Amino acid sequence: MRSLKRLVNLLNESSKLPDANYTVKDGVLLEVDRNVSGKFIIPHDVHHIDEGAFIGCRSITDIEIGNNVKSIGETVFVGCGLKVINIPVNVSSIGDYAFYKCETLRKVMFFSSSQTVPVGCFTDCDNLQYFKFPNDWEGEIESMAFGNCFSLRSINLPSRLYSIGSGAFANCGSLKTIRIPGSVEKIGSRAFADCIRLSSLVLEDGIKEINHNAFNGCKSLTTIELPNSVEYVGYKAFWGCDSLKKVYMPSNTRYDFWEDDAFSDTVKIVRR
Repeated sequence: MRSLKRLVNLLNESSKLPDANYTVKDGVLLEVDRNVSGKFIIPHDVHHIDEGAFIGCRSITDIEIGNNVKSIGETVFVGCGLKVINIPVNVSSIGDYAFYKCETLRKVMFFSSSQTVPVGCFTDCDNLQYFKFPNDWEGEIESMAFGNCFSLRSINLPSRLYSIGSGAFANCGSLKTIRIPGSVEKIGSRAFADCIRLSSLVLEDGIKEINHNAFNGCKSLTTIELPNSVEYVGYKAFWGCDSLKKVYMPSNTRYDFWEDDAFSDTVKIVRR
């Protein structure tokens, strides 16, 4: 009876100490004091970081995620002062908007075994310049994952990426080059819209769908070659590409409406 009572007490016990700056219960990091500054090391007994646990921790500049952490909830780090983050392979699940509006975040090492970069995960990370995937990462980049990351100049898209969601890289105004691997079957609507400095776009064979407004407003593109695998180009997919003069494309590619609805009037279409 005494052992059972002790077990119940342990299960209900919070690991927050009188002088601690965080609260952990049953392996879940629930909350971190907003006054914490500098580097924060996730306690070794944590396996899940709860929704909103670090919201507004603007003085935390670095976080060490230990080997026992398996999942990160939604909106966990919103508005944090992080500069660099390393997401290790043991993290297999990440919630939507996990790093939303981390305006000082500059570098991300994404080694997570999660099969998604989730919705809005890095949206409005104004100063994000460098993002690293492992070469063998497999999964999808969901809607607005990198939306409004104005400082992102380049990103290595892994060879097993299979989908790029709506607005995934919209308004990434510093993005200059992108190679989309053939493993990507679908490029979502507005996926790269208003990437105004994008001048080099390589689309590998295997891509099937380029959806509505996918590259609308990419003012620096001059030439595009669509691979033979492309079956569909959506409405205004390449409108507003003011420097675009010529597009090479397969003869079997179809459109929502007419060819003129996918490309501006000044673009020369070369069928092959």
